[in-house]
Amino acid sequence: MSSTHSKSTLYQMETENREITQDRSAPAGHGEAVRALVIEDSRAMRSILSGILGDVGFEVTLAADAEEALVILENDQDFELALVDWNLPAMSGLDLVIAIRERPTHGDIKLMMVTTETELVRVREALDAGADEYIMKPFDREMLLEKLVLLGIEVD
Repeated sequence: MSSTHSKSTLYQMETENREITQDRSAPAGHGEAVRALVIEDSRAMRSILSGILGDVGFEVTLAADAEEALVILENDQDFELALVDWNLPAMSGLDLVIAIRERPTHGDIKLMMVTTETELVRVREALDAGADEYIMKPFDREMLLEKLVLLGIEVD
């Protein structure tokens, strides 16, 4: 069994045992919900991000690390947005951004780094690697929604 296959099996088992996807419909009068992937190792931060996105009608899928995110993306190419923490275990968020950008099937996904890394050199490094936007923790709901608008994603 390959490591990708075993990780995929683990993802399927976790999906059955805990809620990874919060399927929330788009607000009335709008088209299909924007699909977002939140990659964050902090359970609390995953909850905050999915709550904000879900409240404005996004369909949110959660991943606790980069490997899990890559398995999810391998099985589903229909995400429009990924929020990526820089400081992930095993594989950094920066390396994840690079890996996603190397995959031709994910060229259109908007990538936003969500991180405590505040140095301008880090911001430049993330943008050069392929991130479309960068938000520094701590942030509030309005700041996140403003960043989504800058990415061309409509929010209510």
